[in-house]
Amino acid sequence: MRTEKEIQERKEADTQFIISAVTTELHDLAYLEYFTAWENNGGMGWFFTECVEITHEVMFRDGSAYLKWLDHWKETEGNNWESFSEFTEETCFDWYHMSEAKKVFKSRYEKDDCTHEQISEHIGYLINSFESKEDRDEVMSRAIKFAKKNREDKARREQEQLERKKLELKNKIAKIIETLNDIDVDGETMQHILNEVGMEDQMHRQLIVSYASAERTEALLKELKEVDRR
Repeated sequence: MRTEKEIQERKEADTQFIISAVTTELHDLAYLEYFTAWENNGGMGWFFTECVEITHEVMFRDGSAYLKWLDHWKETEGNNWESFSEFTEETCFDWYHMSEAKKVFKSRYEKDDCTHEQISEHIGYLINSFESKEDRDEVMSRAIKFAKKNREDKARREQEQLERKKLELKNKIAKIIETLNDIDVDGETMQHILNEVGMEDQMHRQLIVSYASAERTEALLKELKEVDRR
């Protein structure tokens, strides 16, 4: 069990660490893509205040991942505790909060319609720090290659994520089918299930479009009339 002093020191240290991480993560985004907000709200002073406020919001809002981990940590002694990522099953401590902070920042401000001028100016400033043309050309070449690889890696990750979701869905569907087979579901029960999930009307239309023919439709109508007579 941790003392109140230990808990306060841990919270302060973690908060300062995440403020640094969030400031690093958001700086280029804010300056290059939200420059109107940056310029109109006070520049660097405004930006740092935002990073501090957003960090506190993400870390200490009710039910936050950090507070859940902190409650776990409070009950431990010495170095015998699970790390943030192990306990929450999230990404590592700083990357998780950097990602959450970015979501909060984007929700607060409207992105500039055109960011070309700010980004071009920033790139030009960086390139100009190299004195020789050969160095500048090499940096440009490396930057283009990096950008291409970054896009390819992003596309690959998105495809892998899509494939994982498809596999997860396939496995869930297989489990549902297995359950239905185990209970030997009949037509009335299946209709009840479809009704409960709000799919009865849609399934009805889909079956008609997919399988109905003039002969089948006529036979079904005849069967329905016979049921009504009873």
